[in-house]
Amino acid sequence: MTNVPDLHSGKPAQTGTPNDKTNHSEPATVTMRYFAGIAQAAGITEETLELPVRGALTSSLINLLAQRHSADFMKALSICALVSGGQRLAFTDSLPDVANIEIDVLPPFAGG
Repeated sequence: MTNVPDLHSGKPAQTGTPNDKTNHSEPATVTMRYFAGIAQAAGITEETLELPVRGALTSSLINLLAQRHSADFMKALSICALVSGGQRLAFTDSLPDVANIEIDVLPPFAGG
């Protein structure tokens, strides 16, 4: 496991896979869908990433995004919600242990 800064607290967070009994040896394809301001920061509305293992921590995905995008994108990402299957993903959560994952990246918004 590797330590990368947590986008929200600035504290180190572990990346990799959690220590459990699930077999995570298969890769995962992650489709990221960007909306509003984060799409503008990314310059795209969607991208597909490959993670080497299923069930990786969300922080592993964030680390991969940091390698692909600018500091401005990462700053915008730090205030966004990551949502998969109707559930918000925390930085320390495991991604779903499936081959294909869709994640919506939602910036904060106001309204009623």
